[in-house]
Amino acid sequence: PLQEPREFYEQLKTQILAAKERIFLSALYIGPEEKELIETLKISIKKSSKLKVHILLDCLRATRSDKSRNPADLLVPLVKEFPDQVTVSFYHTPDLKGILKKFLPSRFNEGIGLMHIKAYGFDDNLILSQWKIIRYWHKRHTFER
Repeated sequence: PLQEPREFYEQLKTQILAAKERIFLSALYIGPEEKELIETLKISIKKSSKLKVHILLDCLRATRSDKSRNPADLLVPLVKEFPDQVTVSFYHTPDLKGILKKFLPSRFNEGIGLMHIKAYGFDDNLILSQWKIIRYWHKRHTFER
């Protein structure tokens, strides 16, 4: 088992680079500063034209803007460069609709419901995690037994 968030992050990169056929990342969001992770995905995709990458993020959290950008912006170049190999999907809770969706501000609307799965797949390997794909979070948290 992985004991620390940094071990998780390194294992994530190792598994991405080893994948030959498929990668899926399912998370609340990918931190907007995670350029190293995106670069690791690019390296892996360039190694194999058969590799398919699917990323599932929560719609509300992954598109929430902080300082004029949002976490989803980081993925746009990846999708544009590899349109046949990379798919990004967003889960949107069906409970947020109508007047609630129209008038609840960002952050408050997340209280209605979020997709918070942390599952990462690489060919036939699976990592279920308590850790997020957000580097600053890793620096502040350690695994508590």
